[in-house]
Formats: sequence, C-alpha cells, structure tokens
Amino acid sequence: MSTLAAALCNSGISDRATRQGTTIVYEPETQTAWTGNFLGNKHTLPMLLEAGPLPYIETVTKFKTTLDVRRIVPGHGPMAKADAADRLIRYLYTLQEDVAEAKAAGLSAEAAVEAVPLREEFHLPWWFPAPLLHKLEPNFHRLNVLSTYRSMEAGGGTER
Repeated sequence: MSTLAAALCNSGISDRATRQGTTIVYEPETQTAWTGNFLGNKHTLPMLLEAGPLPYIETVTKFKTTLDVRRIVPGHGPMAKADAADRLIRYLYTLQEDVAEAKAAGLSAEAAVEAVPLREEFHLPWWFPAPLLHKLEPNFHRLNVLSTYRSMEAGGGTER
C-alpha cells in the first residue's frame, strides 16, 4: 500500500496565477499528481486570474523539479502526462513575449487583447473531446493577454 503525500509544491512561492497557495496531492508509487486548476491537460489553456505568466512559470517549474510526475489528474478535462507542464511553460513564455511586444509598440490593454493572437501551436486540436472548450479557448487567451498586460503595468512582468 502506498502513501499519499500532499505537497504544497510552491513552497514559499505564491501561485498568484490561480490563487494564493496551491495544494497538489501526489501519490509517489504511481507518480500521479492531482492538480486541481493549477495544471490541466497539455491541450488546454490556463486562466490567469490574478497575475501574469511569470509567477505561474516559476511555480510550474518548481512543480516539475520537486515531484517525479508521470500522470496528472486536473480539476477539469482529460488526464494528462507530465509534458503538460512543459507546454504550459512554453505558452506562458510566448504570451509574455507577445504582450510585451504589443505594449512596447504602444498598444493599450484593450488593443493588445484584440491584437495578440493565440499562436497556432497552442490551439486545441480539432479532435479534442471537449467541444465547449473550442468555443471558450479564444476567450481564455484574451483573458490571459489582459492579465499579462495588467501585470506588466503593475511592475509584475518584465518588458522588452
């Protein structure tokens, strides 16, 4: 019988992208992590509700280096493999870069929301088994652009 371990994987790093403090339930024998809203399937976008991408990148990186995870059970959507963390980090870095570029070009937050596209590599595949997410995906990205821009305005993100 294995032991379940609850790990506060951000250990001093506030996961401001989702909520203050994120508890991950981790089962070491099967290398399974129940992640709630912190990390989903590799095809789904996060919702940056409280901050821009930089604190989220830091927290996901700490998650990857702290736990030896093979499978992820998210709060919503299909189960995921560990590579979901890598894709999330790539999305967040490109989001940061794209919004910084829009801001440097003089776009307002509202204009950036309209102008910064979701890169093709991050679109849901046509076969993804959650049809409602296909409709929500553009709005998740718009929210993330706005949160990133506001984080930059508040000094919470590096700019170009």
